[in-house]
Amino acid sequence: MSASPRIRDIALAALACSTVAAGVEVAVAAFRQLILHRITFLSFDFPWMAPFASAVLAVPVTVLAALLSRAVRKPLSLSSLVGLLTGVLVFSLLLPYTAIAWWASATVGVGAGLQIARTLRDVPTARWLAWARVIVVTLLASLAGAGLARRSIRMIREQQIAAALPTATVGAPNVLLIVLDTVRAANVSLYGYGRPTTPVLTALAAESSVFDFAVSTTSWSLPSHGSMFTGRAAGELGGDWLRPIGTSSVTLAEALAGVGYATGGFTANLVYTSYESGLDRGFARYDDYRVSWPMILRHSSLWRIDAKSNLPQASTLRAAWEGLIGTHFEAATLGRKPADIKRSAQDIASAFLGWQAEQSSRPFFAFLNLFDAHGPYYAPQPFLSGFRNGGSNPDVQKYDRYDAAIAWEDSVVGGVLATLRQRGVLDRTIVVVTADHGQLFGEHGLQGHSNGLYWHHLNVPLLIRYPGRVPAGERINALVSLKDLPATVLDLASVENPGIGGMSLASAWSGAQTVPRGALAELSQGINVPAMFKNSAGGMVSWLDDRLHFIRDGAGREELYAYRNDPGEEQDLASAPAFAADLNRMRDAALAAARLSRANASTR
Repeated sequence: MSASPRIRDIALAALACSTVAAGVEVAVAAFRQLILHRITFLSFDFPWMAPFASAVLAVPVTVLAALLSRAVRKPLSLSSLVGLLTGVLVFSLLLPYTAIAWWASATVGVGAGLQIARTLRDVPTARWLAWARVIVVTLLASLAGAGLARRSIRMIREQQIAAALPTATVGAPNVLLIVLDTVRAANVSLYGYGRPTTPVLTALAAESSVFDFAVSTTSWSLPSHGSMFTGRAAGELGGDWLRPIGTSSVTLAEALAGVGYATGGFTANLVYTSYESGLDRGFARYDDYRVSWPMILRHSSLWRIDAKSNLPQASTLRAAWEGLIGTHFEAATLGRKPADIKRSAQDIASAFLGWQAEQSSRPFFAFLNLFDAHGPYYAPQPFLSGFRNGGSNPDVQKYDRYDAAIAWEDSVVGGVLATLRQRGVLDRTIVVVTADHGQLFGEHGLQGHSNGLYWHHLNVPLLIRYPGRVPAGERINALVSLKDLPATVLDLASVENPGIGGMSLASAWSGAQTVPRGALAELSQGINVPAMFKNSAGGMVSWLDDRLHFIRDGAGREELYAYRNDPGEEQDLASAPAFAADLNRMRDAALAAARLSRANASTR
């Protein structure tokens, strides 16, 4: 029987293997981010998180495997252990490439492991362990240095932006933009919903102007936020499912920083509003990913392996066989990407209030994204029990959790506003509360968002409060688009517009000229989506006027709804003879606006 390898040699070999695998992951992610300019859904700390997370799993498991082999008196050689670990690591690295079947990735992993084991068996152990030490020291130092550099650059950038700010105008108002991610107006009690989901917003309405027919420019987060920041249509921004928004359009944060505002963004939506999205431009402080154990661990492909099988429940040989052949593996399922780790609304509120307390000499612009009302919907007790029908239907339970999450976010907004009032700054602050898009719960056979442009996808709450400039208790009946928000903020703050699109919504208030009635919404073709999604076959366009809503989906199918009388959009008027002229008019307006959007995108 050959001598068992020493534990420290096993640990060193495992550390070397895991570090090489992490180095590959970091290199691929950096290439996608820096060269291809793609969104990777990773923390900006990924260069050091990946090797740390990989080692935390690989080293103890490899040592344990060696100890177990000794316990059964069949100790594995060091080369065999390294071969086994290599096979697992290669398998985990290949899993995200879904064009390769999991069993093909496993086959490649087995082959790589066997080859490594054979090669090392023919090389003196002392020699390749010496190389392992060099690999560990060199790679870990490089990856840690890269991580430190990225962290340092972010901190230095914040300091440089703050130091370069010009003197702000005396008496300039603060600006607070609160985005309730995925909250549709239909479930907001301020708009007549039967459940008390938003008592805070209902009370705030008495001090604000409330827009009853506000619509987003799309049905998902990245382009919607981009429109709210730049005043541009969704199709103009250049951002897409894996691509950040373009850099040519001026953002609201850049405009306000240019006149001396301290700027801070605090977002819980790490999927499409993180630093990778391009939405951080102009913000000195951008608070997105936080360092935590769950966040660190999910930066290694080893921790993201998700096996689905009925094998553990098998009670017969036939069931075991069926469970085995039915097994499949995934590497980035929902809840396993680093970006899927949730930040609660209270966490965002606390981070903002801590930052705001430091802004004593300058007006501030703060953006808050609250993500609890996005699936799978989070709310603490007693909110959950307060919105429970008591049924066992999963769809009903999901709907209950959604309402509870909205109520929870509403209470957090109330806490933020109360603290600002106590600090004496609320009445000197332009407060905007809205949502980036809505949500569907079975309407039109759809669940969620980013899969169509129906009214409940687009219609969102919108309140603006600023004593002395914005009428209190006003309800605005006109159709308005969220892309007009940045121009509105600049108008209220008396800041010269440096090229932001849209128009000020101040024209919608009492005694003023009515805003133009027409709103464009766009949705690009989905990626890897079911055929039932309305954007599965191509991009979509929608046009709304003061009474009708036209939709053209990716396959060219057209729909027409009278959304004010039919908010559920249950009666399609596209084939009704009485609406033939309206259909032609709305189609022409939609296609003309979409062409202009595409033309603007090509020149920016």
